[in-house]
Amino acid sequence: MAWSAACANNGGGVVLVPTMGRFLVLPLLLQGPCNGSIQLQIDGDLLASPDKAYAFGYYWLKISRVNDLAIYGVGRLVGRGQSAWPYNTCSTGASCNTLPISESRVQIKDVKYEDIRGTSSIQAAVTFNCSQVVPCQGIVLQNINLAFNGTASSTSICQNVKGSAFGPQLPPPCF
Repeated sequence: MAWSAACANNGGGVVLVPTMGRFLVLPLLLQGPCNGSIQLQIDGDLLASPDKAYAFGYYWLKISRVNDLAIYGVGRLVGRGQSAWPYNTCSTGASCNTLPISESRVQIKDVKYEDIRGTSSIQAAVTFNCSQVVPCQGIVLQNINLAFNGTASSTSICQNVKGSAFGPQLPPPCF
């Protein structure tokens, strides 16, 4: 409800996940278009469900069709890590690391990912699979630390994306 209200507000709004809060998130879609810029301030923890009944689809938190979005805060996105991996619908084969190039006309631009830390169940910890028709632009990675919980190092995959990286980067950026 907070997302819908902020998204509908002319001039935009802020959605706050409060400090000292732990919030269970079932598969959640934060969708636009919105009527102005919108901010998602995550100061508490957003938790994926540990119940395998909610391990459907490819996400537990998805942001779609939103322009002028800023995500920041000191909170955490807790995807349940290793306890959720047996329910991942992606096999450990090459199909997890290589996605088909999209003919979508949806563009992602001017998005900053900052101070993201955690582990990945697949080696490609960072993946940008952007449209050939309207590539991703202005992507900024700053202080990223996503380790692969396997025997190799984490990697990144980029298709049709232009961006820049600042500060420590794990995995190394692919643009």
